[in-house]
Amino acid sequence: LKDGTVVNTGDLMSKWLLENKDNTENPRFGALFFDKDAMDKERDNVKVDVFWNSTARDSLPIYVGVAYDLWLKWRTGKNDISVTINNQPLPATAAQQAYGDLFTVLFLSMGFAFIPAFWGLFLVRERETKAKHLQTISGVSIPAYWLSAWLWDFTFYLIPCFLSILMMYLFEVETLLSGETTSVTVLLMVMTGFALGPFTYVVQFAFSNHTTAQNVLLIFYILTGSMLMIISVV
Repeated sequence: LKDGTVVNTGDLMSKWLLENKDNTENPRFGALFFDKDAMDKERDNVKVDVFWNSTARDSLPIYVGVAYDLWLKWRTGKNDISVTINNQPLPATAAQQAYGDLFTVLFLSMGFAFIPAFWGLFLVRERETKAKHLQTISGVSIPAYWLSAWLWDFTFYLIPCFLSILMMYLFEVETLLSGETTSVTVLLMVMTGFALGPFTYVVQFAFSNHTTAQNVLLIFYILTGSMLMIISVV
């Protein structure tokens, strides 16, 4: 090799690649090791070890193709011929697609669990600091207080809601956004925010500390929105 290392077996080549994985300017996605002692053109013998970086999806077929291309050039003695590899994976099955969509819904539910937990934190802190009481004695009616809180929280919720829908559209999550399911998915996500506000407003009265309220509500929404969904599937 260029650094003077003598490599005469596939195991030594593998060890050298691992030891020098961070010593290159560009990422290394694979390597080939041809055993010189096992190569016999007359008997058409060749031994090659193919190393590939599994973080690159197509690295294995690419380097196998390179190995065949080099073998063909060596066997024929002609450098103007080559081997072309076409990699056309089979489309995902319905079960695989549903499995991927399950993770999409799981991550969405876990992410959205933080939003109502923040609402509960703010309301309990207002009670702790007597901010709600100050607004009440200043003339703010109880219906106006809760309606304004809900309108602000729901408006705040719509931002990540529609951003999530946009991301699902850009990443072509067809199970959730295709045909009739599009309107159902959008309606479900919007109405979830519509319902989370009043529910959180009722539950937050059980807490006197805003940190405890946030943590308990977060755990509750993660468990009910994520873990129970996993249990239903399993």
